[in-house]
Amino acid sequence: MIALSRLIRLFAPIILLGMAVTANAEQMEEFGKYRIHYNAFVSNMLNPEVARAHGLTRSRYHAVVNITVQKEDNGSYQPVSATVIGTATNLYGKVRKLEMKKVTEREAIYYLAELPFSNEEILNFDIQVTPEGESLARDIRFKQQFFVD
Repeated sequence: MIALSRLIRLFAPIILLGMAVTANAEQMEEFGKYRIHYNAFVSNMLNPEVARAHGLTRSRYHAVVNITVQKEDNGSYQPVSATVIGTATNLYGKVRKLEMKKVTEREAIYYLAELPFSNEEILNFDIQVTPEGESLARDIRFKQQFFVD
């Protein structure tokens, strides 16, 4: 587990540049010409400088949700702005609104939210993504269990 934590810390800047890197697999949904990448991870995996630069709390008890939206343009995918809203609900029905923060770095655009969790807590994420210039929201739903390291 320690080796995995070190590996993730090395790749934290890539994660924050919009690539959905997780311990299991990439999480992505395609909607027509759009790709939406998403992941959630424990914030203590972030490099301290990266966390500070984005105003994120590094903690064993905080998760970060990362959403990126890309649009196909002549065979390649380019990042696009979007309206991103969502909630996280635990198994007891407690709903937490995700306060998404837009981050733009060079050519990357991504949306981050952080939220507290308890050890072994399972959260159901329900996120609506509306790419700029579109009227139809795309729904992303996923479930993740968090552990205190």
